[in-house]
Amino acid sequence: MREDDPYVLLDVPRDAGAERIRRAYDLEVQRAHRAGATAHAVALSRAYDILSDPGRRALFDRHGLAPVRERSPGAASPPTPWRIVRQQPLPRRQARHRSWRVPATAVFCLGIVAGLALAVYLQRQPGAAQADPMAPAPERQVLCEATPAGQGYLFSAPATVTPACTNGAVPRILP
Repeated sequence: MREDDPYVLLDVPRDAGAERIRRAYDLEVQRAHRAGATAHAVALSRAYDILSDPGRRALFDRHGLAPVRERSPGAASPPTPWRIVRQQPLPRRQARHRSWRVPATAVFCLGIVAGLALAVYLQRQPGAAQADPMAPAPERQVLCEATPAGQGYLFSAPATVTPACTNGAVPRILP
């Protein structure tokens, strides 16, 4: 008998019932807790997990500890052979999940194409040219002649602004 054998750790015979295994586990855990042996308490918990589950206990009795450790609780199921996977149809949820993508993509692409076609159509319409708000406004040259109060000067002013001279002269717009 080995030290990691659950029957040895819990000190129960191989034909012990569930109640006897539970009482032996409680007793051994109390002893380990009083002694401060946490590693031994962990080993006891693993042994109780194996012996308290009838399926795992039968697996241990038949094949030993290695298969039980490989199929521990929470472990993933064994991989499906490729022959079985190829023959199984896709689950319905995945097929339904994929079905909306193609129409949604088609509608999206048609919207983009329609928007581009409308933009090209509107640009080619005669008389539909509008002033570009980002284009600079046309400017004109303004001459302020010399006066007794100050010298004359020349400046550029936007066409939309009424020019004024700071020296008091009357502004004259040059061609």
